[in-house]
Amino acid sequence: MDIVNKKNYISTFLLLSLSLLMLTSCTKRNDFFTDNELKDFGLNNLEAPNNSFDYYNKSKSNMLFCYMNVSKDDDVKNFVLNILDMFKNNDFYKEYGYAKDDDMYNFERKIYLSNDIEDYQIATNNYSSDSVTFNSYEIYYSLQDKSKENIMFILTITSYTEENTNYLSGYNLVISVAKKNYLRYTIIGK
Repeated sequence: MDIVNKKNYISTFLLLSLSLLMLTSCTKRNDFFTDNELKDFGLNNLEAPNNSFDYYNKSKSNMLFCYMNVSKDDDVKNFVLNILDMFKNNDFYKEYGYAKDDDMYNFERKIYLSNDIEDYQIATNNYSSDSVTFNSYEIYYSLQDKSKENIMFILTITSYTEENTNYLSGYNLVISVAKKNYLRYTIIGK
């Protein structure tokens, strides 16, 4: 094999290897978040919302991301209430709160502590007890864990309808959790 063919062979092999690595690291999974994913984001023992099914999970190491279907808005609201209960009743969490509308998109944000679910609702298009409508909740939280003290987690739960074209069609609920720099946030209400 001459030098040109060796280089082409090596280049082709590296390109193929890289492509396979990218495909395996971003694969779709048909399940809710794994225990290891949840543990890494401080959401140990979090269970999927009641009446949820048909999961589309595209999580990565710095962000959890899962689409699914639920039956009605009550499933979403109860899921958010269960999360707030988990945060309130577990000293594993350092603090949790919400950003006000006028501060939500600033580079540095103020996070207000609260136990009221209404504070966490960032968008709504009428609540329905017997169907799924557009509702979005956002919770900022941090952990007592010293190895994660520089991380602010942002948990977003959004239910939607076919009219909301910003979201993946065929589903009506998306749950995401992102890791952000804790220093960009000021906690209000301690």
